[in-house]
Amino acid sequence: SDFNSAIPYDTKAFILGQLGQYYEAVKYCQKAIQRDGKNAFFWKNKGLYLRKLNELEKSLECYQHSIQLNPDNADIWNDKGFTLIILKKYKDALKSLDKALKINPKHAFALNNKGAAFIGLNQHEKALEQINRSIDLKPQNAWAMNNKAVSLCHLGRHEDALKYSDEAIKIDSNFALAWKIKGDILELLERHEEAANAHEIAFELDPSLKDS
Repeated sequence: SDFNSAIPYDTKAFILGQLGQYYEAVKYCQKAIQRDGKNAFFWKNKGLYLRKLNELEKSLECYQHSIQLNPDNADIWNDKGFTLIILKKYKDALKSLDKALKINPKHAFALNNKGAAFIGLNQHEKALEQINRSIDLKPQNAWAMNNKAVSLCHLGRHEDALKYSDEAIKIDSNFALAWKIKGDILELLERHEEAANAHEIAFELDPSLKDS
């Protein structure tokens, strides 16, 4: 294996990934892996781009490889956990995220993802506990604000939920899901015109949300 000859391919994969060309990025990750298959981060990066292509099972396999090579990296366990959440395997996700948090108890993204897994399991008090810890560590995370809005909404605290939806949008005004959740909350508050506006923005940013 030759780390130095692999690096240019990994760099090219990163650039392609930044441009949203995930299919090409996967190919360059594979070229890096062919030159140095023992590098956990090349596998991790391949897992990321496969996830972006919605190839979730293949993505998980890459994270597994990555973990075998470097079991003490919290980011890899977190990425695996996040992928399991997308697959709706919430209990498996929690196991991965707990591994991440054992390595790094202040991993804000793992805490937020743990909150998301609890949302998936309909355990909203537990979700809030994790999400609040995440926000304390990293207040500028739009995903955490959005997850907090979802949990509060499920607990019937609609006005509070709306506040956190707005926080998410303030951090990232192109965050389609946050606009969708804001619209849903406004519907529950019977503010129908505002809800329609928020939904319109959400669907313009991400047409696939219409089906959700």
